[in-house]
Amino acid sequence: MSLSWTQRKTRLASLLRSRGDEDADGIAIDRLMHGQRVIGKTSKTADVDALRFQDNDLDTVGTLEYGQFGVIDVVICRLDSKVYVRKSVDKRFALRSRDQCSPQFERDILLRAVKMDSPWAPHLLCAFQTPTHLNLVMDYAEGGNLWDVLESIPDGTVPESDLRWWVPQVVSAIHWCHTQGFAHRDVKPHNFVLTPTAHVLLIDFGSVAPLLPPRVDGSQLIPQRYCLVPCGTCDYISPEILKAHEEALVALEMQDDDDSFPIERKEADGYGVETDWWSLGAMLYEMVYGVAPFFAPDIKQTYTNIMNYEVIFSSYSPFSPVTLFFRKALNSIDELRFPTTTKIFLPDYSPLLSADLDAET
Repeated sequence: MSLSWTQRKTRLASLLRSRGDEDADGIAIDRLMHGQRVIGKTSKTADVDALRFQDNDLDTVGTLEYGQFGVIDVVICRLDSKVYVRKSVDKRFALRSRDQCSPQFERDILLRAVKMDSPWAPHLLCAFQTPTHLNLVMDYAEGGNLWDVLESIPDGTVPESDLRWWVPQVVSAIHWCHTQGFAHRDVKPHNFVLTPTAHVLLIDFGSVAPLLPPRVDGSQLIPQRYCLVPCGTCDYISPEILKAHEEALVALEMQDDDDSFPIERKEADGYGVETDWWSLGAMLYEMVYGVAPFFAPDIKQTYTNIMNYEVIFSSYSPFSPVTLFFRKALNSIDELRFPTTTKIFLPDYSPLLSADLDAET
């Protein structure tokens, strides 16, 4: 008879001489498995390998998506017969794309969601690796995502009454990510999945970047080393992400032109959390008008539109709360969005949620 997961964990803890720190236990398992691949199996490594969580504890139901940074599968866990999502990232790809993709940060955020019992992100079941892939197994939200909602509407415009339900949840989910010390950097309809009760979960934290401590004015920035390579999705990417990449390319060219004349460079931080509010503004514009605000037939023109933009607002509910909100979010001056604001007021929106984000922890 196979052991239950509780029995396997108890046996693993004994072999690892665990002190109850699951992070430390995970590192110990990784080291043992690495040693096994280098010097061969021992009785201890063989026991640990047999007891640890592996792919054979999951049955694949089907593939949801082939994403930029990994494959998303729906799986059934043999240990509890529940349905989950498994995100698998090729280790070689993760190494090559480490400036844009961090499975470690994603794992850390999903684990925090579990420990805090957060309603704004999927809860992590486990994280494990194979010789070729890094794997995250998390809650499955079977209600689709907000992009599915947009595609299900004939003209692609979401009614005001529905926006009253979605917008406070989306804002709260992004704010929760910021309170955990990260900027998401890929806010878009595809990354808000829906539970069976139509509640929103923010997903795909692979592009997140850590935030520095708040400055005197309350704003939070990302260390510059995380801002050198653009990340996000073209229709929703913020101008400061594109500008940071352009500046990095110029600095690199200047350095290569003449190394004999060192260029004095000031220490600088990158952009801040306002990049997520821009992306949210573009997303809400699309939900209201049925088309992305900077859409163009090719990516280059889309980026040009973003950098030299003039958003045309139609007469649709020009003074509704959501219209006023995304007008502010799409302000070309990043400091005038929501970089220092801890309260984002959405008057008359969703009685279910308080728009006072200070109440969140």
